[in-house]
Amino acid sequence: MSKILYLTANPKTVERSVSLGVGEAFLKAYRTANPEDEITVIDLYNTDIPEIDSDLLYVIENLKKGISLDELNGQTKNKLQRYDQFTDQFVQADKYIFVTPMWNLGLPSRVKEYIDTVCVAGKTFKYTPKGPQGLLTNKKCLHIQRLADFIQMIQ
Repeated sequence: MSKILYLTANPKTVERSVSLGVGEAFLKAYRTANPEDEITVIDLYNTDIPEIDSDLLYVIENLKKGISLDELNGQTKNKLQRYDQFTDQFVQADKYIFVTPMWNLGLPSRVKEYIDTVCVAGKTFKYTPKGPQGLLTNKKCLHIQRLADFIQMIQ
C-alpha cells in the first residue's frame, strides 16, 4: 500500500477547469488500478497554509537556541504546529500528484506557500559541502498541468 498526496491548486471548480478535470480522470483510473493505496486530497485553495513570516522565522530561530514549545504563545505555537504537520505529511507520503493551472508562465502562489512548508532542512533535504541534498528517496511525483493555452500563445 502506498500513501498518495493529491494536491490541487485552482480556485475553479472541476467543471470549469481542464487541469482539474484531467486530474480527476487520472485519479479515478489510479484508484481503479491501485485500490489498496491511501489517497489524501488537499485543495490548496481551501486549506490554511501557514506563511513564512517574521513570527515563524523568529520562532524557528529561538527553537534552535533552545526555547521550548511551552514558551510560545498560542497563535504562534499553532502556526508552527500547522507548518510541521504539512512537512510530516509530505515526508510520510510515497507519491505526490500536483494538479495546477499555468498562470503567468508559472504556478499559483498557493503552490509556493505549500512548497515552503515541505522544503525543510533536516527533514526533506540537508546542506552538504557540495550543496543541498534531498533526503526523500524512492518517491514519485506527477504534475498535471494544462499547457494548451501556453502553447497557443507561443505559436
